[in-house]
Amino acid sequence: MKVRKSYFLLFVVAVALLTTSCRKGCIVPFADNYDPKAKDSDGSCIYSADHVIYFDYDVSRALLNHGIEVIVVKTQNTAHYVVHNVTDWAPEADVNNPRCIVLKETLMRQPTKSDYVTITDVQGHILWDFSIKFSAGFTETTELLWTADKSVAQTNY
Repeated sequence: MKVRKSYFLLFVVAVALLTTSCRKGCIVPFADNYDPKAKDSDGSCIYSADHVIYFDYDVSRALLNHGIEVIVVKTQNTAHYVVHNVTDWAPEADVNNPRCIVLKETLMRQPTKSDYVTITDVQGHILWDFSIKFSAGFTETTELLWTADKSVAQTNY
């Protein structure tokens, strides 16, 4: 009887060691579903990423001076569709504090993803159009500029 108990106990320990050392999961530390106990990747990592689009008081004033009180932000590959009221941001806006539009993206099994952004007025006239990148673990930014009646997007990666 003691021999059977010993074999059974030895069997349970061996199975526990084998299962622990062969555990699969997401092994990337900055992934949303990181599993610190996983030893091998099973390709299941999910990443969150942000891309911040911002403009300052001067751009807000330029938009208002051109009769643009609302801007519409659309992305080509994702479901983002954001409407921002520019009048909420100026002229009361703090000159030293740019206003932000934050686009959030869940990246399934890929740590980076590119997308294309179009910002229009409510009539659909394009004010800015540019490519952006979502990178897991980083916040990418794009500054919207307005110079000599021309809009420019400056992306910082």
